[in-house]
Amino acid sequence: MMVVTMKANKNQVQIPDVFKPLFLSPKRKNLIYGGRGSAKSHTVARYIISRAVHSCVRVLCTRELQKSIAESVHSLLSACIEEMGVAPFFTIQRDKIIGRNGSTFLFTGVRSNVQEIKSMEGIDICWVEEAQAMSQHSLDVLIPTIRKDGSILIFTFNPFKDSDPIYKLAVSPTDDCLVIKANHNDNPFFPEELRKEIEELNNKLNDLQNINQKYVSGWCLSFS
Repeated sequence: MMVVTMKANKNQVQIPDVFKPLFLSPKRKNLIYGGRGSAKSHTVARYIISRAVHSCVRVLCTRELQKSIAESVHSLLSACIEEMGVAPFFTIQRDKIIGRNGSTFLFTGVRSNVQEIKSMEGIDICWVEEAQAMSQHSLDVLIPTIRKDGSILIFTFNPFKDSDPIYKLAVSPTDDCLVIKANHNDNPFFPEELRKEIEELNNKLNDLQNINQKYVSGWCLSFS
């Protein structure tokens, strides 16, 4: 387990080892994907918050479509700020989060705010949640917009289709990509409720397989 110490209060935050490369050696494009319960979104939130505490950064949190702030990662970041014990360091507004050192979190969708995205400057970190829904056009707009020296993009997603642009990049990455694949068994904090759901689902699948095997065997015997 990796441990990150918060500068603001000396609190220590534990990070699953699978995400170490993001904290130790992020690249220009960081693609983090996997199944439900892998802690990828929570870990990225903790990474960005720790960056915002240690230095003044301008963060864009976006996705393909965002009709309201409720559809953004605003609530997730707010919850993680509380959990990490750095709430006094931040002012959480309705549509922004601002740190005492000037760090700022902005929230907007790409598809309906193309011109606004294009005009953004000075972004240090861009976090794209639900990146499997990003069109190639949106990626082509977003990536060149994040052009400050040393800036990075982080894409978190659950694979949906092999044809999704971000998944195609993950399986055939360029040199400026860091790819992390994480699943629930990489998460030592995996909730017991989700573990039970997985066990129940596996049991149902096994039951269906057994029923199918009996049906096929009976069907074959009827023709023997």
